Amino acid sequence: MIATVNVNRLHYYKTTEGSVTLTLTDARGRQQSQEAHTLLRSGTNYIDVAIAIADPQLWWPSGLGSQHLYRVEAELAVGSERTSYPAFDWGLRFVELDSQDKFAIVINGKRTFCKGANWVPPDATYARSADHQYEALIREARDTNFNILRIWGGGWFERDVFYETCDRYGIMVWHDFMFACAPYPDHLDWFRAEVEMEADYQTQRLRRHACVVLWCGSNENNWESRDW
Repeated sequence: MIATVNVNRLHYYKTTEGSVTLTLTDARGRQQSQEAHTLLRSGTNYIDVAIAIADPQLWWPSGLGSQHLYRVEAELAVGSERTSYPAFDWGLRFVELDSQDKFAIVINGKRTFCKGANWVPPDATYARSADHQYEALIREARDTNFNILRIWGGGWFERDVFYETCDRYGIMVWHDFMFACAPYPDHLDWFRAEVEMEADYQTQRLRRHACVVLWCGSNENNWESRDW
């Protein structure tokens, strides 16, 4: 596996030598680490770290297998100074879309029968949504034999707790971008630029979550444009 670690070097002209260490810890406590030495330049540095995963444990949707998550830790060392990125969980899985005369999500080489529902924000007042609500609702979805939730384009990009809980319970996420049932000024340069920045930010923010298996452009917009 090759992981890319982003390091921001804030000095405006100096370079310095450093090293990045990536550590994966599996559910049984087995650790695998790899160090990469690099020359840090001013600005953003993209450092590739190749790490071999012995006896890889895959993440599966609920009902197809276990939801194995690795603990990922990254540390930057420059001289005697060390800086760590907050550790997070990551699931190893492979996703394909089988669209040859059908429409099916393939996880780890296995075509998956999707069972689920649309997801809307758990409270109409967004700030009132609490972590325990996400935990209860997603656990109930799993217990009802759901294995996928679709984030509706009329809602919002959810808080981290939603995706973290879906990772743990094996609930795949079909993720709309936030456009639904309305015309949008996509002929305007400033609007397209904002959409591009939003999409870039959100896909990078959520790419580490095993649960996110599909991105969809909108909700019913093509249908609305054609028929309404």
